[in-house]
Amino acid sequence: MGELKKEIIERAAFIFDSYKADVRIDTISRTPGQPSSFELKVNADENNPIKFAYQYGDGLVSIEKKNTRRASNILGEFLKINNDFYKYCDFFSNYGFLLNIPTDRFAKIDPLQLVKISNRLKSVVDLVNEVNNYTSTDYRKMMELSLYLFLDEGWTIQIDKEKSQSSKYKLAELIYEDVFNKIIETVEKQEEINKGYFTIEDTLLDSYKLSAKDYHEILDGYSTKPGFDDYRFKAITYLYANFKTNDLKSREIIDLLFHYYYELGIPSKIENDHVTYYSRFKSDKMENYFIDGIYDFAKFVIKNEIDSSISKIHPVYNEEEMRPDWRVDSLLSAMYFSLFYLDSKKEMLRRCEHCNRYFVVKRSSSTKIYCDSYCRNNAQQAKHRIKLKSLK
Repeated sequence: MGELKKEIIERAAFIFDSYKADVRIDTISRTPGQPSSFELKVNADENNPIKFAYQYGDGLVSIEKKNTRRASNILGEFLKINNDFYKYCDFFSNYGFLLNIPTDRFAKIDPLQLVKISNRLKSVVDLVNEVNNYTSTDYRKMMELSLYLFLDEGWTIQIDKEKSQSSKYKLAELIYEDVFNKIIETVEKQEEINKGYFTIEDTLLDSYKLSAKDYHEILDGYSTKPGFDDYRFKAITYLYANFKTNDLKSREIIDLLFHYYYELGIPSKIENDHVTYYSRFKSDKMENYFIDGIYDFAKFVIKNEIDSSISKIHPVYNEEEMRPDWRVDSLLSAMYFSLFYLDSKKEMLRRCEHCNRYFVVKRSSSTKIYCDSYCRNNAQQAKHRIKLKSLK
């Protein structure tokens, strides 16, 4: 073992052994004149083992490639790909597949699921950064990232008999199910007759007077207001008014979702990098109770995403080194585990302004905008060329 490799291993928070992948791309042409589709097949190449280590200050690194220009921070390398199918294939050839794959045969992988994994992981990284951004926190962005992770259907990959999938939220699943048959309506009809509203116990505001007219227009679809017929908003409103639970966190989330939709804006489309609303987002109405609720919701989502993604990792004792160790099940788990180990109050993953790769940087550093000297030099040369061109 080389001295550099030995030093990295001794300083590592955890080690992960895997194999590079043998990647094959099959072109599928089913109908003449129609575009072809691609089928990805991967196999763990036992002849090409690879070792990863998590280093404080660097993130998850490939030890064999530690000294090369583009090798540090495997998480940043993966997120940089930005949904390019062939670059995913190159990544798997260099660093192995994200999940456990067989060594004796090829496993078929749906390329769309790779995009979903990348979008979700990138959103977690961005959300962690936003939650710990104490100087210029964007609470709308924080809420939109949380909504995406909470309400998105997520990804699923089946390899042989083992199914891997993104984290799930029981409350989100309830929103998408038929809540009107699962949850009994409990609003006070007499209060509606006497006062025209329902008094709702509310974790954000103690209590809230919900207009009975709006309640019925949302649920029955009579209103012409933009977004009042949105199926998620209907379910959230019904849960807000009728769902009784001892689970305080679930109640806090329902209350936040209702007020966000009802008072600030009803999302029509929620994507990882953009949320579209039915009408203008009312940022001027974001009161302090929204800020506190959004912050708590974001932290809950981050915890759930990371806990779920590292659930198969478990501690072991290394008898050779006589020290505690971790048994990591997959490269994807190792990436999330690197987020688990990241001291998010002191460090963050920043996106390089030249190559878009994420890299670990101290939060106190506002000047380090490039991931390494290679990108810094390239960026400076590009600026110099532009300047020279403008002078001609």
